[in-house]
Amino acid sequence: MKNLLVIEDDIIFQKTILEALKDAGFNVIIAENGQDGLKKTKEHKPDLVIADIVMPKMNGIEFLKALKQDKEIAEIPVVMLTAYENMAMVNDAIRLGCRGYLEKTRLTLDDLADKIRNFLE
Repeated sequence: MKNLLVIEDDIIFQKTILEALKDAGFNVIIAENGQDGLKKTKEHKPDLVIADIVMPKMNGIEFLKALKQDKEIAEIPVVMLTAYENMAMVNDAIRLGCRGYLEKTRLTLDDLADKIRNFLE
């Protein structure tokens, strides 16, 4: 069973994605902001981190920079979640080494598990 860390500050979306991923057979850990996400990444060493780009305390770009600077967790793949059509931030994340991104507005729960499995390959 693959371990995922989802960093998401929107409680409703957080619960929705948690249930969908658990139903698909993933073990899911939740963090509510980038700082908590960084701590839980170090603690749990998940197979994949799914991080919102816009969140409090430490945004997704700052989280990704901190992760990539920490040799202990730098190789853990990250996928960014975005509710915005903000390609500049997405492009920054890709340049920093994120594996890809998911747009919340275009994401269906039916596709979520398949997309996550593809990112894990």
